[in-house]
Amino acid sequence: MSGLKKALTGFIVLLVIAVAACVGVELWLRMTLPDRVASELQGVWLTPEEPRVEFSDRFLLPAILQRRLSDVKVSAKDVTLATKKDRLKLDELQVQIPVVEVRGANWDQYYAGSLSASGRLSDRQVSKFTGFPVTLAPDKMQVTYNLELFGKKLDVKILVTPTANYQTQSIELTQPEVGVLGVKLPVTVSKEIVAKVAKPIKVPLPEGFTMVDVAAGNGYLQVDLDGREIMLNELLSQPGR
Repeated sequence: MSGLKKALTGFIVLLVIAVAACVGVELWLRMTLPDRVASELQGVWLTPEEPRVEFSDRFLLPAILQRRLSDVKVSAKDVTLATKKDRLKLDELQVQIPVVEVRGANWDQYYAGSLSASGRLSDRQVSKFTGFPVTLAPDKMQVTYNLELFGKKLDVKILVTPTANYQTQSIELTQPEVGVLGVKLPVTVSKEIVAKVAKPIKVPLPEGFTMVDVAAGNGYLQVDLDGREIMLNELLSQPGR
């Protein structure tokens, strides 16, 4: 019996040590993993501050051993993402990922089979895409067009409603209203201005992303996105580097 008692005692001691070690590793992961992922993303998204990373897994150690993290949320400001031809700069970016697969020999590659994201474009960024000065307000976008009429230089204000066209992956400027303070424009001139200004906007997106909705707010245009088969570490690849 004494031998059995010693064996049982030894087993309990080993079990306690194993549990303590697992708890220690779990606490270490809780403290270090969000910062590590945030640091990786800061390097590829070129953010001035580290993004905020949240994990919903109750226990990180089993998730890491399986290389699968569930319901990951990432938020960042002043994000720069690479597209095929240019860089897309966002004032804010929020990403929700149902499952992140951890890949690579160093466990430093983060793959998302699907994700949803919401980014904010500033007035300045939208102006760059339209080619005209833009002011954004809730549900509306005002475009300023410079016109010379009857020897006078006029700032024509065109008020439009931005809407997403999923089929063409563009932002359409609908319901245009043309106005000039103190001047009544001929109908033909108004139509010509609308034809020049109210053209669909093609926002360059990283590979694997599609636009699902847009909404204007005070000083920003929110763009809602879906992503498929995204390697988060490679969102800043050529031509961004």
